[in-house]
Amino acid sequence: MSSLLFIKYNKYGKENRKQSSRNSNDNSSNINNNNSKLSMSREELKRLFLTFPTLDIPEKKQIIVDYNNNPWWEGYGNVKILRDGPDGYSSFSTHQENPFLYVSEREEYLSGEYELIIKE
Repeated sequence: MSSLLFIKYNKYGKENRKQSSRNSNDNSSNINNNNSKLSMSREELKRLFLTFPTLDIPEKKQIIVDYNNNPWWEGYGNVKILRDGPDGYSSFSTHQENPFLYVSEREEYLSGEYELIIKE
C-alpha cells in the first residue's frame, strides 16, 4: 500500500493537506514516503529565498526601446527600464507614442548610468 500527499493552497496561502492511500501489487508504482519530507511550505520557501546572498550580483541597468512594426500603430513602441543588483530587482514597462522622446526625458536616461538598447 502506498500513500500520496496532496498539498493545495487557498487564496490566503494556507495549505490543506490530504493523504490518499491505494493498494498496489506493482513495486514500480510504490511511492517512497521519504519524498514527503522534502516538501516545503510557502513560508519556508520564502525564508530560504530571502536568505540568498545578493552582494555577489553584478549591477545591471538597461533601458530597452522596442518599436512596434504594426502599420496601425506607427510611431508607437514599448519602453522597458530594468535595474538588477545588490539592492534588488526593479522593472518598469510602458507603451508610448514616440518612445525615444519619452526615454530622453526620463531621469534614468539623463543620469547616464543606464545602457540603452533599441530594438526595431
